[in-house]
Amino acid sequence: MNPVRNEAMTKESRFKVLLRGNIQVSIFQESIETILFQERCSTGRSHLLLSEAGQEVGAQASRGNETISITLEEIDPTQSTCKRISSDFRVMEKFRIPFRKEPSWFVSFDQIGLNSYALEMEFSEPKFASLACYRNMLFLFVSEYLRRVGAKKDLGWMRSRNIIDQPCQKKARFKLPSCYSKSSLPKLNGGLKPSGESILTECCFLGKKLRLRLLEAKHSVGVQEETVVQAAALILLARYARTETPALKTWTFVPGSEIEGGEKFHPPYVPRLAAADFSSDLRVEQLFRNLETSRRESLEEWKHLLQFGSIPTQFWHPEEFASMPEFMLWSDDEFLPAGASWVNQAKPFGGLPLPLQGDLSLEIGLTDCNLEVRVHGKSSLFDSSSLRRLLGHYDSLLCELLSGKATVVSELRMLQPYEHDLVARTWSRALPRRLCGKSALARFEEIVRTMPEHIAAESQGEKLSYGKLNERAENAAAGLKALGVESTAIIGLFAEKSLEFMVGFVAIFKMGGTYLPLSPELPPKRLHWMIEDAEPQMILTDRDLNLEKAGAPCWRIHGLEKLAANSRQSYFPEYYSTSRIAYVIYTSGSTGRPKGVKISHENLAYHLEAQHQLFSLEPKDRILQLASINFDMSMMEICISLCNGCCLILEKRENLIPGDDLARVLREKRISFLLITPSVLSEVPETDLNHIRTLMIGGEACPPKLIAKWGRSRLAFNAYGPTEATMFATAFKYQGSAEKVSIGRPVVNASAYVVDLHGQLTPVDVPGELWIGGAGVGQGYLNQPDLTCDRFAANPFDPSSEERIYKTGDLCRWNRSGNLEILGRIDQQVKIRGFRIEIGEIEQVLSDDPDVLAANVLVVGEGNRRRLKAFVQLVGDKKTGESDVLCRIREKAETQLPKYMIPSEFILLDELPLAPSGKIDRKSLISKSNVFERERNEVLPPESIDAEGVLAEIWKQVLGHDNFTNHDNFFDVGGHSLLLQQVRDEVSQRLQVKIKLIDLLTYPSIESLTQFLHVKRSPTGAQPLSFSLGSKEQERV
Repeated sequence: MNPVRNEAMTKESRFKVLLRGNIQVSIFQESIETILFQERCSTGRSHLLLSEAGQEVGAQASRGNETISITLEEIDPTQSTCKRISSDFRVMEKFRIPFRKEPSWFVSFDQIGLNSYALEMEFSEPKFASLACYRNMLFLFVSEYLRRVGAKKDLGWMRSRNIIDQPCQKKARFKLPSCYSKSSLPKLNGGLKPSGESILTECCFLGKKLRLRLLEAKHSVGVQEETVVQAAALILLARYARTETPALKTWTFVPGSEIEGGEKFHPPYVPRLAAADFSSDLRVEQLFRNLETSRRESLEEWKHLLQFGSIPTQFWHPEEFASMPEFMLWSDDEFLPAGASWVNQAKPFGGLPLPLQGDLSLEIGLTDCNLEVRVHGKSSLFDSSSLRRLLGHYDSLLCELLSGKATVVSELRMLQPYEHDLVARTWSRALPRRLCGKSALARFEEIVRTMPEHIAAESQGEKLSYGKLNERAENAAAGLKALGVESTAIIGLFAEKSLEFMVGFVAIFKMGGTYLPLSPELPPKRLHWMIEDAEPQMILTDRDLNLEKAGAPCWRIHGLEKLAANSRQSYFPEYYSTSRIAYVIYTSGSTGRPKGVKISHENLAYHLEAQHQLFSLEPKDRILQLASINFDMSMMEICISLCNGCCLILEKRENLIPGDDLARVLREKRISFLLITPSVLSEVPETDLNHIRTLMIGGEACPPKLIAKWGRSRLAFNAYGPTEATMFATAFKYQGSAEKVSIGRPVVNASAYVVDLHGQLTPVDVPGELWIGGAGVGQGYLNQPDLTCDRFAANPFDPSSEERIYKTGDLCRWNRSGNLEILGRIDQQVKIRGFRIEIGEIEQVLSDDPDVLAANVLVVGEGNRRRLKAFVQLVGDKKTGESDVLCRIREKAETQLPKYMIPSEFILLDELPLAPSGKIDRKSLISKSNVFERERNEVLPPESIDAEGVLAEIWKQVLGHDNFTNHDNFFDVGGHSLLLQQVRDEVSQRLQVKIKLIDLLTYPSIESLTQFLHVKRSPTGAQPLSFSLGSKEQERV
């Protein structure tokens, strides 16, 4: 291409250039705006403009399918007959040269023909009006345009893999695991920003042997060294970030791209996106081919661009990829011009050529006799030991890739041998491995023989000894036999907690049948569904009940005892196989269909031995049967009591309401062993309860302050275990201090493994799914073979045993002390406005606040109005200053979560509603939220229009813009707590009504606040029904 020169133009202050090509006009305009207005680039841009080293403007630049031919020509736009696409794209008022105070630019960009465009620039500063300055500025425009075209392709790939969810999300969000617990993060400065966050660096040498294997792979297989080391880095990122679509911002050497000119020009390393998709069983050789192809294409694109000119360092980081992990490779084979000032900065191991922007970066150095690896990480996520472990994991993956043993990426092992032994053998199981005691029935009958007069159960002032309970249960079992009930049958038990209930429970075990709890608390529809699915041969009840329509005959328990006496039927003990199913308990299913978990007598026997080893209960202990019989926690309360000779206390439901009522029962009944959920325990006042000597907390996450309060003067355990693993599988013993309450380690006869997306063990601090193994793992789901195959499997880490594992779906990690920490659910995701959100992550951030006792987050609304609503319960009596506390909670959340994960509303409750299981009742929260929404959406009379307009004016004044609607949340359009106080003052002054900050937080939109103010100013002064404070009086209304 031969440019047409005009010598006069070097003396004029206006520059005109012709661009030919299929240019995307909107992107080119955005590129001009970026170059002119981006403050972070001003210094490098000024250096370029003052440079007199230039060349004729006649070149060709390309990126992918985009090619621009640039020629310096005289252009007379007045003679153009073509339509001007952007007739007055003039950006004169905002851009300022750093050395001047006044605007000094004029730029226009117009289409003058088919694939022909005119770009016109003018400097008002004479010393910049040179051809070299214009040429350099033109190059910045074109290079930014080509970068954006390439980034658009990369962003498309990332959005298709959900690395970036929506076009409005500018930065890729990779959730790298932190080595810190939430409560032990580096201290925050003022509670908002990390104090003194720094970059930590660790280095290792992988040795000559591995270096030679890289060279062998290059010459024998034809795989470039960069491809292999980059593949290992991508696999490492995928395992650490728990993703199947890892992506790295890599720095690649481009031969022949060295440009003289010192620091103001770049070294021959150029940025590009390296990515992979491991969603299928990708083979190692296919991964190499994909990366090699991507590398060649990217290098060709950059070579075209670099022939046109040099890129200032400030433009190397596309904004969209600023937070991405980084990767750089250098080698002695690369041509590095002597005397270039940037050489000493980039090599050897002087750090990346730019400051670290992502959370993690990896440098690889290839020398003749060694392979050097250096990792840089932000101190808010990593410490030195975690970075050293990461280097070891990279070493393992690189060795696995070069060994050729694994042909599929998912089979590559990341853990080093010592670490594999630690998490797969030492921490994963308790010793002895399989310690089996007597069955539940054998333990009970031994108590009957040795201490028949000891009280087994108390209920409503009545007592039942072990001898009498055994006698009545045998009579009931004999009655079942007289009715022809088979010993292997499923037998339902529909009864309130009472002595009669205990007789029916023991009778079913003596029969050898399968216990099916049917709580009277359950809705009839759910009861009928469970009966139809389980098909019990008989249902025992404590009342007249007709469930014949469900196909199940019913008998009252005391009627069975009479039947046995009248028919002179005797009980003959039957020694049945421990492989028989002991009980079936239905739990909620993700599909909405309850699933019946089958637990065998063998599972129960192994678990009872673990309980015996952990708690050492004595006959003098008194245990409260607190849990609903719908849940396996009730099985633990009953079995641990009857099998250790303890006294089980049964109370009516109305006497067990969390709070003073429950505390009264604990005192009066002198309970010594208590099994309870954190939500219920937090409501119990700790007054005169020293007789509770053992406390077992379970069912949900336990706040550190709660176990610290209750664990001071007694044994306190935090236990974990799904119903599918027989009550509980791990336990943490509180020993005086705990920054974060873990779930401990596996108990006797149980094992635990934390695995990645492909079933490989994860290292310390790296999250994965928790798999529970051992003799307590149940027999699957009743009548659901597909679901059983999906969630239960043979133990892959101990193939010589017959153990099975259960895939819990809980996100977990090993901490450095060898305890397990639950981080949430792997499937608790919602999508709002296109963003994927983990509800558990938000709840964890809110719960970590010292003033928050419990927090739950719900998704409310439909369609585009879906949003997050947080329900918060504060510690103790926080009535005074609660608005300030709520503001601070929100501000703290804003420092840890992206904007789209901040709840639009925070509602304070005196207490969170509890389900019968003792866990938070989310359905009740939803119903409260719906009542609140109906009150907000009531139609207002015309008088409210004025208030709406005044509020809009106040928002505009306080926020400094009017880019909002009446439905927008104040905090979603730039508001924060300080501005909220200004809104309160303006509303009080201009509308003559006094409101509190808590009102503005409860009604955060103009629409909702207008409704609130209308009711507040009404003659009756009646308040809208609001659960924002959630008092007991309001709940009764």
